[in-house]
Amino acid sequence: MLIKNKTKITRGKLVRLLLVAAVIGIVTGILGMAFNYIITNASHSIAESNLMNNKLKFIIVPIIGGILLSLIYKFALNENETGFGVHEVYEEINHIHTFLMKPKSVAIKLIGTLVTLISGLSAGKQGPIVHLGGAVGSNIGYLFKLDDEEIKILVLCGVSGALAGVFDEPIFASIFVIEVLLIRDYVAYSTPIMMSAAMSVFIRRAFLGIVPFVNLSGTFAVGSYKEYILFLILGLLMGIVSGIYIYLIKKVTFFKIKSKLPYYLAPLIGSILIALIGYFYPEIFDLHFNSTKHIFLNNYSLKFLIIIVFIKIIATAITLGTGGFGGGFMPGVFIGAASGGAFSLILMNNFGINLDYSLYALVGMAAMFSGFSGAPLAATLLAVELSGNKEIMLPIFITCIISTVITHCFIKRSLYFDL
Repeated sequence: MLIKNKTKITRGKLVRLLLVAAVIGIVTGILGMAFNYIITNASHSIAESNLMNNKLKFIIVPIIGGILLSLIYKFALNENETGFGVHEVYEEINHIHTFLMKPKSVAIKLIGTLVTLISGLSAGKQGPIVHLGGAVGSNIGYLFKLDDEEIKILVLCGVSGALAGVFDEPIFASIFVIEVLLIRDYVAYSTPIMMSAAMSVFIRRAFLGIVPFVNLSGTFAVGSYKEYILFLILGLLMGIVSGIYIYLIKKVTFFKIKSKLPYYLAPLIGSILIALIGYFYPEIFDLHFNSTKHIFLNNYSLKFLIIIVFIKIIATAITLGTGGFGGGFMPGVFIGAASGGAFSLILMNNFGINLDYSLYALVGMAAMFSGFSGAPLAATLLAVELSGNKEIMLPIFITCIISTVITHCFIKRSLYFDL
């Protein structure tokens, strides 16, 4: 049984939340960098200091830290303000307007965190930075008098932004929020699901080794940060392509249902149409011609890539819409790779921009999957896993988010269910 989120977010509210979330990301990114900078440099300064004997230093400094912490608790915090970390954020999102993260209290606790970590006491960054990020989100929500649902989302945005800013891991930060804070009650579902996936891959690799579902070739390198503008544009385009993909499949399905044609004849008619298309463009038969691999190898011209994108969308809509058994994932991968490749060739051929063709084919593939499935995290992880290049995670993630949002605004549904 599919578990759906019953929360309805209007288009206007979604746009507003995205804009505020972007601001929160910038703020928490800066705070996260500052947090890391202070801890790292202060710790190194103490470690390299020649003011006292090294062994003596690492006895005295932690004690001084403990004294300072005691003074903070004694003079700056009430007894009911001692909590700091993930649990407090969880309580806040489940009981909005409890004001567990007031600016003054958070600032004092943050100073206490710096004292703790710099003095070498055994603690980590994650809990405090989660609290800091949640506080940024909640206080912005309260400042603008947003409703409880929006404040809860902004708290979660703050947590993910702060974690990403400290650890430089946007996927980890997002998954942490979803798994630990957002769907904590569904651990009974997620854990066995992940166990099944892990064991399935283990068995596959034990027999076959590591064999990706599609062989990719390329360097997958980002030239400069200026390319992020191109990734935003590509995300927009892939969101539109994903929307068209979903729309046509649903439209053909609806037409088949409403027509007076016997249901058992629909697949036959569909197959005839596919055969006619395939006669002129046999590359649509991806399993036979390994066309996706050839797309990544840059073996097709720009004109052909553009044509094959539209033909593959039509062919898939006919196949699935008329009752063909199968899914939309692999055709979507094909369409996304061809779209991303075509996008890069247009820029290189017409504007003289030097780009990594293979990277844009990969990003297009991920963004297409993200758009029609509504799963930017899964799409990003898939692309990174296939490429073996962690450095491209951020541009893929950003492009997938844009694609998903555009598809949602355009058609308000994924390929699998209504959003």
